[in-house]
Amino acid sequence: MNCFNKKLFLFLFLLVSCGPLDKKYNRNQYKEDLTEIRKTGAPERDILLLDYYIEKVINDSGRFTEGTTYKQILDKALNEKMKRELSEFRKRDSITAANSAVDKKEAQLKKVINVTLVSVALLKADDGSGEFTVLLNIQNNENKAVKAFKGIISFLDPLGEVIKKEEFKYDAVLKAKELKAYYYKMNYNEKIEGDQKLGDMESEKIGFTFNPVKIVFTDQTEFNAE
Repeated sequence: MNCFNKKLFLFLFLLVSCGPLDKKYNRNQYKEDLTEIRKTGAPERDILLLDYYIEKVINDSGRFTEGTTYKQILDKALNEKMKRELSEFRKRDSITAANSAVDKKEAQLKKVINVTLVSVALLKADDGSGEFTVLLNIQNNENKAVKAFKGIISFLDPLGEVIKKEEFKYDAVLKAKELKAYYYKMNYNEKIEGDQKLGDMESEKIGFTFNPVKIVFTDQTEFNAE
């Protein structure tokens, strides 16, 4: 291979190997760059994580200077998420036998009732107050009707951090195997950081968990993790 061919091969190799993720972060055009990265077929969860990390970590704190590639930023975000998940796993793995028994009860309750998030909408007033409207899907997986249940709902950012949680109570009858859409209202206060974060996030970026505490059936039997 002569010198010209070697240079041509090197140029073509660099052209093929460099993609949108290898571009350097630019504060003024990263939204357009994310659109190009999405076109490559990158996993949507990675795109959402990268978008959130740039908006809430980099732009707010300046932890990365321009010149860092999007791949380096994504690797950093994935690494932080993995460390957090590993830490949570170790906490769960080190629970006592008593807590393990409680977990088994909670797992039993979760088999009965599923609560999943569909969307979150915020209506704000001029004085800084407001109201979240949360659309949930509630599923009774049991072969008998549920009279009422309660538990804790948590809203998470794309890194898995809880930004808002509160007690959730449902006191309408759910027939056996019934799936129901349910609108739930929550107060909004602009002075509370978690409310601000939740109000600023798009629904598809919001994580959600439901931990049931007590379920009462219409036949007066119940499951209780308390």
